[in-house]
Order: sequence, then structure tokens, then C-alpha cells
Amino acid sequence: MILSLPSKTPPRVRSLLLSQFAAQTKRNTVGAIAIATTSPAATAASQTSAVPSILISSSSSFSTKSKEKKQTLEDYNAEKQKAKEYRTKLYNKKQQRIQSLPNRRPKPIRDISELEVATDDNVNTSGEKKYKRGIKKAQFRNWFETKKRNEEYYNRVAKRQCQKWKIKVGLMIERLPVVTRDQEEWEKDFLHMAAQLDRERAKIYPKEIQGVDNPMDSEVLTMEELFELLPEGFKPAPRITEDDKNNNIQTTNRKLSQRVYLSIRPDDEIGWSLPIATLNEKNANNESFVDCVKRYMKSNKMLQDLKLLYLSNCPMAVDVIPYKSSEDGNGAETDERSEGGVYFGEKVFYMRVQWEEGDVNVDNKDSSKLDDWGWLARSEMVEKVKSEKGEDASLFYHYML
Repeated sequence: MILSLPSKTPPRVRSLLLSQFAAQTKRNTVGAIAIATTSPAATAASQTSAVPSILISSSSSFSTKSKEKKQTLEDYNAEKQKAKEYRTKLYNKKQQRIQSLPNRRPKPIRDISELEVATDDNVNTSGEKKYKRGIKKAQFRNWFETKKRNEEYYNRVAKRQCQKWKIKVGLMIERLPVVTRDQEEWEKDFLHMAAQLDRERAKIYPKEIQGVDNPMDSEVLTMEELFELLPEGFKPAPRITEDDKNNNIQTTNRKLSQRVYLSIRPDDEIGWSLPIATLNEKNANNESFVDCVKRYMKSNKMLQDLKLLYLSNCPMAVDVIPYKSSEDGNGAETDERSEGGVYFGEKVFYMRVQWEEGDVNVDNKDSSKLDDWGWLARSEMVEKVKSEKGEDASLFYHYML
């Protein structure tokens, strides 16, 4: 329906006509309402009458009566039952999610303060253990941030006292694993199952194609069955050597499945550590860390027979060691290593090099100055340093090696 009003219709009359038109439209049909302003000629014609004319035109596209289908009792009950089943489905889904929450992977630990809470509550309602993520990362972050703050403090104190740092280079001489590492039982079972699945899922080609065997004709053998197929009289070399049984640490023929590092123990004050060389300050601008290591290897008669592989010019880690009297802020004049208060402490840059061949020469004066030495694995080095210098010093070797 269309309502047409003259342009000069008073507001009160306009609102009255609109309300009457809306009431009539609501009773008759649902349609489009348009208010149009008539032309000047129509306006002049409408002025002859006291009341403006209302032009109402019906459109064939709108029906006057809504066609609504009557709903029976059976349809109403069916609709209610369908809504009830939908609500029941949502409720069961919510209950299943609530029951699965204790078994889901928890959020990683961001702070070391959360570690105690995480380790105490490690069993869920079903009695199974649940492991928290981020424990190792939080432990490393706590140790590293503390060490970083201490080193920044020492640098500020040394700069304030106009003291230098003595630069040294540590040697991480490592022997790579000779044999593969020992596998757990679950790893062996997983590899065996994976080989079985690869065999069953492999493609079977037609017999006309030569040179391709049927994968179902092959068998997946375990390590014990493979050893039985070896020629008679052939015996593989043992993974655990005689030096391992005798606990001989002064040889590279031990811990074949792990990395071992050449470690020394000069005296009781220094304890177990890696070999350390001092950078030549007279030629400090030209001598790199690798050049310092090579010079130390040639000058040390104990290590000069070792053939090493130098991987990079970049150090693996750095350790800041202030002299004892410098920690109190009173200068380092009382420490002999400070050389009359010139040095605040020492910074040791550790370089990783790999052992290729050669043995340590123990028949010389350099080896006689040491209390002990040996090729130690990371766990052994960490235990020895922890027993002598404490847990903080042992964590440095734990994360570096």
C-alpha cells in the first residue's frame, strides 16, 4: 500500500493520518509503506478540500490473510521430543568434556614458583600420573636468569673500580659416541611394531614386474633373531668394555654409547674442570680463541699427541669468575691472581673441539702436576663438580656439555 500526502500537510494532520493508515494496514495485510510528496499541481488541487486525500493502492503480490497451517497434537509432541533429545545430547557432551579435563595436557610452567605445586599434585582422580610441561625449562630459566644478573653486577663493579677481566679459553675436548645408544624396551617394541606396519601397508606390484619382491614374503626380525643369523663363530664386540667394568676413566675406550670429555683435576682448590688456557694479551688483537687453543695444545706435552678437529671460531659458553676479594668491593689486591689489583676476575670462553685420534701422554711433567684426570661423561662430570663446588657450579656443566 502507498500513502500519498501533500507537501504542505500540517504535522498534526500528518501524524493522525499515519496512525490511521498503520492501523488499517495491520488489519488488512503486511505490505510496503511509502510516503510520497505530491507535485505542486496535486498540492494545489488538494487545497480545495479541507482534508487531504488518501490514495491507497493494493498490490497483487501481498495477500490480505496469512496462510497458517494448524499444528496438531502429534506434531507438537514430536517437536518437544526433538528439542528434549537435543538438550540431552548437549548435556552428555558437556559431562564427557568435564571428565576428560584431568587427562588433558596441562599448561606449561612459566615460573619456578609453580614447580612445587606441579610436582605435589601429580596424580589425577583415576590414579594415573599426570606430568607437567615446562618443568625443565623453568628450572633452566631460574638458573640462567640468576647467573645473568650476577654477571651484570660483577661487570658494573669491575668498571666502577677500573679493573680488567683476564680472558681465558676452556677446551671441551669431546670423544663422540662409538656405538649407538642403548634403547629402552618401549623403543624396541615401537620399532618392531613400525616395521610390521610398514610391511603390511607396502604396495604389492604385479608379478610381471621383475626385481620387486612381495613385501608379505619378508619377515620382521628382532635383534635376538638377527644375532642368530650371524655366521658360526662370529661374535660381535661387547658394548661394555673391560675399562667400564674396571672403572678406568683414563682411557677413551669407555662409555662407548655416550660422549666423554677430557677433564682434569689440578688440585683441591680448583677441583674438577676442563683444560683452560690463557689468551695472550700481548697479541690479543690478532690471536683468536682457536689460535689460543692450538698454541696451548702444542705447548702442553700431555696433550700434544692428540689430533683434534676444530669445529668453529665461536665459543659454546662463557663463565664469569670474580676473585674472592673482589666480591666485597674492596678491590682485588689481596688475591694473587689479580696481579696487584689489575684484574677483577676472569672470563672463561669454552670452545668445543672433537677428538679424532691419539692418546694422552702421562709420562711428562705436565701430567705429574695434576691430581687426577680422565675422560668423563656429562653425568659423571656433573656429579664430581657438585660434590666439590656445589649445585650451582654443576648446573653450568650440565647445560653446557
